[in-house]
Amino acid sequence: MSLKIKKKFNAFNDTLATKAKKIIEEEMPEKIFTLNDFLKTSDLFNVQDLSIFHQPIVPKPDSTFNTNKKRKLDEENENKSESKPIVYTDHTESCHPHLFKCIDFLKNEIEEVVSLCNTVKIYIQLNIPKIEDGNNFGVSIQEEVVKELSSAEDSAFAVLDSISKYYMQRAKLVTKVMKYPNVKDYQLCIWELDEKEYTWLRLTAIDIRNNYAMLYDMIQKNYDRIEKPRQENAHAALY
Repeated sequence: MSLKIKKKFNAFNDTLATKAKKIIEEEMPEKIFTLNDFLKTSDLFNVQDLSIFHQPIVPKPDSTFNTNKKRKLDEENENKSESKPIVYTDHTESCHPHLFKCIDFLKNEIEEVVSLCNTVKIYIQLNIPKIEDGNNFGVSIQEEVVKELSSAEDSAFAVLDSISKYYMQRAKLVTKVMKYPNVKDYQLCIWELDEKEYTWLRLTAIDIRNNYAMLYDMIQKNYDRIEKPRQENAHAALY
């Protein structure tokens, strides 16, 4: 490595270390307290009556559907069961506005937790010393902390996947309601799904706070080893 490149890399490393230390010493504990207070006081995650999510879906006939074609289909199916599908595709409403707010809040929090964890993780990884025989206890601590940070990132990304699956599952049920408006079980299923989603979103917000607390506690308890994984007096202590 040339001297010029080494200087640039060291400058990058120093900047990263400064940012990571600020996250560890200031931003992480602040996020713990802020989220904890928010979960206690905000109306967003303190809904007591989940029936507010029982938003009725009223299908409307498709305004673009060809009436002549519909009349022909009606004539062809007039002798069939009354449970035959009805063409209802005009539906502009989506999930409850309160759920939208919860999801938006969590998406912002997830973006932040991923960014913070990634910065601290790369800082620790760059602070891992070169491979040597013996005196690797501090390195194993660094690797364990990196593992927990990666796990927190994976959990955050899994939340985004779950939100997408919720929208997809709900869309399928709404389609069923529009197609079979007389089958009330589909409407009830949507209400149950929305209640379940709210409960899951609230628990996810609590998990984010808990992950911050767990990571902060783990890093603080092992900060000396993270900073200096190989202590100079380690060999002397053996004699």
